[in-house]
Amino acid sequence: MTRLALFIPLVVLAACGPMEERLPAAQVAAEMTRALCEVYVRCGAARTVDGCQAQPEVRDLFGVYHLYASLLRKTVAYDAARARRCVDTFASQSCPAAFPTSDDCRLMFQGRLAVGDTCSLDVECGTERYCHKLAGTAEMGSCRARIAEGGDAPGLEKCVDGLTVVEGRCQRARALGEPCAAGSNSTYRCDPNEPLYCGAGGTCTQERGEGETCSSAEPCGSHQPLSCVTGRCVKWRNLSETCGADQGACMLDLTCDTSSGLCVAG
Repeated sequence: MTRLALFIPLVVLAACGPMEERLPAAQVAAEMTRALCEVYVRCGAARTVDGCQAQPEVRDLFGVYHLYASLLRKTVAYDAARARRCVDTFASQSCPAAFPTSDDCRLMFQGRLAVGDTCSLDVECGTERYCHKLAGTAEMGSCRARIAEGGDAPGLEKCVDGLTVVEGRCQRARALGEPCAAGSNSTYRCDPNEPLYCGAGGTCTQERGEGETCSSAEPCGSHQPLSCVTGRCVKWRNLSETCGADQGACMLDLTCDTSSGLCVAG
């Protein structure tokens, strides 16, 4: 696992229908951050929700939603009901933790722009398009259709959902047991939403779990709070537990104190 990463819901009553919880766009980033930290605490990646939320790498993880919210009614539409369901589903997931991939999470912000329209962000172009920018231009681009499986993507082109660029073409991410290519792109050739890596045999292999043997070539699960210590995958250490190169990493809201060799707050 990469070492990262309140509101009162607005409840509305539809005419002649049941109440439906909705989440204001300005609160999405804060709610997603809190949901992630609740999962991290439950799964042993962090000690407290507040401590987790204070970590810059966690706090900034969903900051892009603030930018999306600034575009509402201009180039982006927002579905507050989908957002509420996205956060609730994300917060209730089982371990190991994963980033939100449900339709509600994917579609709570939807772009209004068509192919050829001027854009600055992918989200403005909708789910079937992306904002294509020429190399060296950081600000504006134009909406283009995403590339289908097998299509050429030699530069900054982007594939349709579920595909990734491998050797200049959009290809399907590989599943467990399927062939993959070792090398700099191997992480992306196996499905990044699953705990897989491209093994020495050239097949997508399950990442190592707690207590299993590990090495640089056989990594511990990136979807779990594990460190490879003297050839074994061990859980991240909690407060006052021993830590260090030969003991393991601390939870993300703790620090390994070099003088005592223990995990401390702050």
